[in-house]
Amino acid sequence: MSSQKNTFLLLLLLLPVLSFSQNAIIDSLKKVLPTLDGESKIQVLLKICNEIKFQDADAARTYCQEALELSQGLNLEKWKGVALQRIGVTYEGQGEFEKALDYGNKALTVFKKLNDSLEIANTSNNIGIVFDQKGQNEKALLQLFEALKYYEALGDKGGIAQSANNIGIVYKKEKNYTKVIEYYKRSLAIYEEIKHGFGIAATEVNIGSVYLDMKDYQATIEYSERSLKGLEALGIRQYMPYALENLGLAHKNLGNLELAQDYHERALVFYEEYDNKKETAFTLNSLADIFFKTKKIRKAESFAKQSLQRAEEIEAQEEVRNAHQTLSKIYEAKGDFPNAFKHHKTFTEIKDTLFEIEKTERIAELNTRYETEKKEK
Repeated sequence: MSSQKNTFLLLLLLLPVLSFSQNAIIDSLKKVLPTLDGESKIQVLLKICNEIKFQDADAARTYCQEALELSQGLNLEKWKGVALQRIGVTYEGQGEFEKALDYGNKALTVFKKLNDSLEIANTSNNIGIVFDQKGQNEKALLQLFEALKYYEALGDKGGIAQSANNIGIVYKKEKNYTKVIEYYKRSLAIYEEIKHGFGIAATEVNIGSVYLDMKDYQATIEYSERSLKGLEALGIRQYMPYALENLGLAHKNLGNLELAQDYHERALVFYEEYDNKKETAFTLNSLADIFFKTKKIRKAESFAKQSLQRAEEIEAQEEVRNAHQTLSKIYEAKGDFPNAFKHHKTFTEIKDTLFEIEKTERIAELNTRYETEKKEK
């Protein structure tokens, strides 16, 4: 059963930190909104959308949709693009990947017509994230290298660090750990240089995840605990479960199953609070694995089925694959060999689709192309 953790990607560097003061800012924006019209109203609508997009995606979309309609009516293409982009972000956060891609691509079309390099980079980064979430690594890298190219041309250090981090995540799925460490270290060095607290914490938890795959569980614990402290200090609740999850997986591999279960359950509460369907599916499956190991077969089956249902709803193929693998082993333990065979067959089919040799070669080619273009410039 898979114990790989999905590292988290950095979306636009717009952070969801809802402190008391920020709640006050949102309240003040809502109060002033009825007094505004035209471009000023659009900007405030988009500001509110951005502030609450990870806490209440449905409400955020309402504000962005109103901004979109006003922008279209006034022929304000830049704000139209921003509204489309942010609507896509709300759908990505909820695991509605096809809708996220639709709005992201519409936004990208607008920004390319405007020749807005920064927003092209931001939107390409976001689209890359969606493809990563869908398990489409080649398409993810195409978008992420495109974003990196624009950020480098702009000299945008935060954007470069963000893209490098996200590229590292995709390479991690390909088990190309040399490239992973290369891009993560590049990202971390920049975040430390510009003193970006969230970027540091995000990259630390991602480095911890690499060590998890390399079976250096003590290093995983060290980096994940450091990240968790940083996120707690910043008050960024939405991203704490990623560190908690890594801690749970490390302790599970060390045989500390009771502690692992506790970390997983804490992570699950956060994921469900923010309606993160993909990570909820992952955590449910990991808990199913823990229950399987502790001989709680009925509970393991229930959690694995929940994981499969959540993953299928959002077409998250990696989580679908993992849930089928878990269910196969559960049914084998129960002596239900027809169901065990059925789930193992599906697991193998999805695994082959996700990690075909041609795709791996294509991904290597993408990196070579990026390096060549960089040298030519």
